[in-house]
This record gives sequence, C-alpha cells and structure tokens, in this order.
Amino acid sequence: MSGQLSGSGVRLDMTPMVDVAFLLLIFFMSTTTLRSAEESSVTLPTSAAGAEMPRGGRIVITVQEDGAVFFSSGEGQPEPIAPAELGGRVQSAKAARGGLADVLVFADGDVPYGTMTEIMRALQEAEIYRFGLVTDLEEA
Repeated sequence: MSGQLSGSGVRLDMTPMVDVAFLLLIFFMSTTTLRSAEESSVTLPTSAAGAEMPRGGRIVITVQEDGAVFFSSGEGQPEPIAPAELGGRVQSAKAARGGLADVLVFADGDVPYGTMTEIMRALQEAEIYRFGLVTDLEEA
C-alpha cells in the first residue's frame, strides 16, 4: 500500500433530495397568492317599469327587514313561519294546487343576504325554480 486510495468511493443517492426539493416547490406554489383578489362592485338594477301583481291565488312569501318570514297560500292573512319550515309549507300548497304554483316573494330591500339564501333554498326543496321577486316601482 503505497499511499493510493483503493477504488471504492462514496456514492450519495440524490433521489430523496430531489423528491424533497419538488415537494417544497409544490407546497410553495400551491400556498402562495400571486395577486390579491380584486373587489368587484355591483350596482343592483332598479325597477323602472312593471305591472301590479295581484296576490290572489298565488303563494306569497313576505320577508321583513329583520328577517321575519310570513307565508300565505293565497287565502287569508300571512302567518309567521320559520325559514326551515317554509319548504314543507310551499310543497303542501303546491300539491293542493295540482303541482302548479305561482310564488311571489315580497322582500324588504335591507333583508340580509343569508335570509334570502334560506328562502331560495326552501323554494328549491319544494321544486320551485321560478318565482317572482316583487319590487317597488321607481319614482320619477
């Protein structure tokens, strides 16, 4: 042995390091926000023209500003109802009319969005996909 190194060198397996590098790259790419979300302003339409909607013979849902919901099947005075019970009541009123129902929703302009979402979900449960959202006529 005259000072020479024999032929068995150290070999490093680079596969785990490459795997870790790619996992870190994927992690940072998926959690980084490249651009902040833009705020969009929506101007709601106003009703400039319309016709008077008679309530007789229609299912009428009235929603007050504080979120109180009233139900009327077309006859009699509207009665207070919980939004969770609305779907069943609309379904039974629809069945009493032979499966057809015209639904009018009289909602205050300041009703919280969540309340209207519950109303629409209840109508969807009753298989009502079209309803009239009644507005006031814009004053000249």
